[in-house]
Amino acid sequence: MPQFDVHFLTSSVFWSVVSFAILLYLLAKYALPPVLKAIDEREQSIRQTINEAQRLKAEGETLIKEYEEKMAAIRKESQEILEGARLQAQRLLEANERETRTRAEKILSDAKEEIERETARAIRDVRGHAASLALAATEQILRKKVDDGDQRRLVEEFLRQLEAGKG
Repeated sequence: MPQFDVHFLTSSVFWSVVSFAILLYLLAKYALPPVLKAIDEREQSIRQTINEAQRLKAEGETLIKEYEEKMAAIRKESQEILEGARLQAQRLLEANERETRTRAEKILSDAKEEIERETARAIRDVRGHAASLALAATEQILRKKVDDGDQRRLVEEFLRQLEAGKG
């Protein structure tokens, strides 16, 4: 078998090495640069994508932080508005209570004064009426001679007239 001959085998190995070296040279010269260029471009693209993702992540975190700060400010402002409204409502309620109390006290004071005036007028009227009745009774007694029965009857009639005048 000629392929196993040492002389043939050495030349075959030599030409195989030379062929392989030429193949490597051609691959390195023509095929490898575009592959390396594609790998470099892919690496650049991946780096840019990673950098863009990191930039967007940082931007997103900044936006989230700003949003949270704005929400905190809005919550604080709404609490202040609610507290202000509550205080204003409380002040209005207190003012209304004071005004109502003042009006009630004035109405009560006016009513007391009116009662005192009416009481004084009623007392004057009753005194005047009682004096008139007493004069009339005295006049009747003086005009007639009255015995004990008549005197009792006149006194009872006088008392009935007094009670009717009060009622």
